Amino acid sequence: IAGLREPVLLADIVNSDPVFAGSQNHRFHDLPESLGGRTGNSDPYGDYLNDVKRERQEVLYVGANGGMMHAFNAQTGHEMFAYVPSMVYDQLENLTKLTYGMASNAHRYTVDGPLFVGDAYFTHNGVTKWRNILVGTLGAGGRGLFVLDVSDPSSFNENNVLFELTEEDIPEIGNITGRPIVAPTSDGWKIFVGNGYNSDNGQSSLIVVDLSDPKGNSTVVLSTDAVGSNGMAEPELLPDGQGVITHAYAGDLQGRLWKFDLTPAQPGNWTVAFNGQPFFTARDRNGRVQPITAAPVLGRNAQKDNATMVYFGTGSYLTPADNQAGNTVQSFYALADTGIRITSTDRSELMEKSIVSESASGNGDLDGRSVRQISNNDNTEWWAGASVKRGCYMDLQYGGEITGERVTSK
Repeated sequence: IAGLREPVLLADIVNSDPVFAGSQNHRFHDLPESLGGRTGNSDPYGDYLNDVKRERQEVLYVGANGGMMHAFNAQTGHEMFAYVPSMVYDQLENLTKLTYGMASNAHRYTVDGPLFVGDAYFTHNGVTKWRNILVGTLGAGGRGLFVLDVSDPSSFNENNVLFELTEEDIPEIGNITGRPIVAPTSDGWKIFVGNGYNSDNGQSSLIVVDLSDPKGNSTVVLSTDAVGSNGMAEPELLPDGQGVITHAYAGDLQGRLWKFDLTPAQPGNWTVAFNGQPFFTARDRNGRVQPITAAPVLGRNAQKDNATMVYFGTGSYLTPADNQAGNTVQSFYALADTGIRITSTDRSELMEKSIVSESASGNGDLDGRSVRQISNNDNTEWWAGASVKRGCYMDLQYGGEITGERVTSK
């Protein structure tokens, strides 16, 4: 680890980006009282910020393929603790052999998935309070997730392990490659995660785990239709004015963008919106499906009655076959959710934009491709009038060459 006086051996970090935990204020003060927000002169979240988070040690967390999630002091770089999820125990023996990395004992992924760290207000062991929690995934290393209470990382021990979930608990869990998100709902604080790939039934599902009762009825799986060899990517969440999540959007390998209705008070009444049909299916100009493996971004469109805008790109980088550019051009989409599905299969309901020129900025960027000019970029008339459209799209192609450009991160 750079910066330390003595070298420290650390297994390879590939797909688990570091996350930072400090004294961040996530502005949960205005949530309803039942979710930890203020009431009258009481401000539970404010008290938590002042009494717990203000003086806490800043920490960097990251997963590595030595089978551990590591916690490093953000000032010194020294390791504070490491956690080994039970799901990778059986792989540790092979990691320690002198043959590791050879053909007979090839490199393997273990704790290789995205992490989330943030605040949540929930009940554990009969105590309801604000906590700083970490949700970890295994990515290519296995099917499951783990949840830790890292409110006081300087004294972390086995009592701070809240729970783990694997395919034995939820068969729809696959290899999760999207970031989990912890957020408040009308039924308390939940973990939202796309189920990933290689699940038991091969469907795409949104998994919503209750922090207070992870293996009870308040944990729900919202599965889409039974299309095999599929899986759901990282979701994006839509809150109301108080910050309570009401809807979620996520895409899958079959190019379908889904919307989930989380407005009912009971999780058992949460549904896949549009009567279980996708909001939109991404296809190239030849009708070939474009996979969605990254989370969308949400916004508002003031020119379309404040419709929710859903921005996302297509493309996959999950398997060896994805190294080939192939003959499918990937695209970037901006869709207006007006409460009606986009059902056309030829993108005729969308306005086409295109890359009309590329030029270098002189900053030494990769391949010198740093500035792009886009057609119809200033045209907003298509939101209304006779030529009204439901959104727009832009193929990731310039000059007729298929280069394999794609979107694989938020």
